[in-house]
Amino acid sequence: MGLARYFWPDPTKPDGLPYISRDGMSNPDVDSDKYDYHSMVTMSGAVNSLGLAYFLTHSEKYAQKAHDLLKVWYVDAATKMNPNLNYAQSVPGVATGRKEGIIDTLQMAYMIDSLEMLRESPAFNTTEFSAVTAWFTSFLDWLRTSTFGKGEEAANNNHGSWYDVQTMRYAIFLSNNALAMQLAELAKTRRIGAQINPDGTLPQELSRTNSLFYSEYDLTALFGHLPARCRRRRRSLRLPDDRRTQRAQGARFSGSLRRPQQGLALSAARDGRPHVAHSAPSASRRRVQGACVRTDPPDVVRRSTAITHRRARLSEIGRVNPTPGPVSAAWF
Repeated sequence: MGLARYFWPDPTKPDGLPYISRDGMSNPDVDSDKYDYHSMVTMSGAVNSLGLAYFLTHSEKYAQKAHDLLKVWYVDAATKMNPNLNYAQSVPGVATGRKEGIIDTLQMAYMIDSLEMLRESPAFNTTEFSAVTAWFTSFLDWLRTSTFGKGEEAANNNHGSWYDVQTMRYAIFLSNNALAMQLAELAKTRRIGAQINPDGTLPQELSRTNSLFYSEYDLTALFGHLPARCRRRRRSLRLPDDRRTQRAQGARFSGSLRRPQQGLALSAARDGRPHVAHSAPSASRRRVQGACVRTDPPDVVRRSTAITHRRARLSEIGRVNPTPGPVSAAWF
């Protein structure tokens, strides 16, 4: 069960119910032991580190620890998570769960890269890996058919974009490339075309109190993760008016958006979301960004070249610490 991040007890009510919205202000209970979100993020980050450590060192001790964690979360009937998010981002006094909670499992989508690195390890027998695959099959089906899943797919802001990222990643893991390509094609119009104005602004994200973070967050999904999930890696993201994409990328680094309130960047990093640096992008980030969206000739996005998570992380090989532990949100 999880708690909606920006909801707090009502100070005017003796019992605090129902909780009220304070957009941009993270409730620390989200990351506490009262709810399951922190455990899920910790597990996913640990498996990420362990998978990378196994890939780089070929040491079975890392694969074995990852096996133990994955078995608890996805295999053992007594302890495994149910393959749904019916109780994610609850709001006490209002709802036991919300469709917006689907975004909370982004860390599991990131974790799939390392899970695939572990596929050939002797630590995993065929039955156990098949059980993990069956769990994600059920989860993908829930994302595609449940009321919450359909609602999040219809979202016209960053939630819809990150829904596509998750769904595409799980589909590729399960060899459902047709679904992944279908979502990639739809993203051209229902995500990029619908969310970005001709002047490059993202109105749904600009309405937030911390619009810089959420504009960055949405663009990270649209131009970083969605192309990287596409098997046909040289496909274009050409739109009727592609100038909006260039302008959106320019606004991303121009500092023209409202900055988050003090402390929100740290909260975002703890939340497992991409960290927004309040400075010019690093050289490595500019290289990644330039590879994702290239403008030639001017004002036309010619193509979006995929950069997989594995390659992006390994390009920073000097910063990898093979010791198991949570992966920094800045990696994503």
